[in-house]
Amino acid sequence: MNKRRGIILIALGSPYYGQLAANLAASIRYTTGGRLPVHLVWAENALSHLTQQKLGLFTSMQECPHEYYHRGSKTVYVKAKTHLYDLTPFDETIFLDVDTIMLGRNTLEKAFEDLNHLDFTMENRSRINLAHENAPDDYLWAHVSDVKRVYSKGDGFLYGLHSEFIYWKQNEKLAAYFETVKEVFENPQIKMKHVFDGDIPDEFPFAMAMIKHRMYPHQCPYVPLYWYLTDAKKIGTSKEMILQNHTGYSVGGNATPPAVRKTYDRLAAAYFKKLGLQYPYKIKQKRQELASRKSM
Repeated sequence: MNKRRGIILIALGSPYYGQLAANLAASIRYTTGGRLPVHLVWAENALSHLTQQKLGLFTSMQECPHEYYHRGSKTVYVKAKTHLYDLTPFDETIFLDVDTIMLGRNTLEKAFEDLNHLDFTMENRSRINLAHENAPDDYLWAHVSDVKRVYSKGDGFLYGLHSEFIYWKQNEKLAAYFETVKEVFENPQIKMKHVFDGDIPDEFPFAMAMIKHRMYPHQCPYVPLYWYLTDAKKIGTSKEMILQNHTGYSVGGNATPPAVRKTYDRLAAAYFKKLGLQYPYKIKQKRQELASRKSM
């Protein structure tokens, strides 16, 4: 088993995230033949509903340090993503949100091979050229004029990021980049248009750190994970197209349509059956399952 490369997952707080992490780990184990280690970072009650058999889907586990998901006395689970560089045990890492599941054709092993010439990349679907005087103000998390005034020196790119897929290598450049991510998350210099789960959206500091370090995704768009919410209208819902062009299937979002839940549940059941496991977990509506999402 290759310890130099691996997958890191985060499941904090709710048992629901632990359940999704087990489904995702099963899909990784089957599609890669168990050749990629999966490291789970957990906290609080996230693992309380997992049997020993399902815990065995993870190669290693680590309890998340308290300060990595708190802002003072406030619990801020999304903050843990800004500490990914500190949390990974691997030299070369792919982070995945746990509300995703892998597909069988373009595996994570292939993703590592395809990205190996890079130091870093991240899922994204758009970008704004900040050198343009009349750059459009269509960035989700903040006003582009504020980004240009505070974080840009008149140039650079502002990416529409999706932090459900991040690839990086451990080196000095990435250590500096992630330090900036943490700094911006702790002390953003501009006002957010929207909050996420009651705090700063993690994709904002990742985008601001890109501008500072001139460290951008290797292509735009880069969409390894199919997400119905944005991709269905743009590229359709053909199963063959999804299998041909994507590594995984995302069910992120507060409300998941029945057809998407059905697709995810079928995949999870298939992977569990192939691995000789029982009782895969079914997708639920986050807005109903998680107290923090009811008002989003």
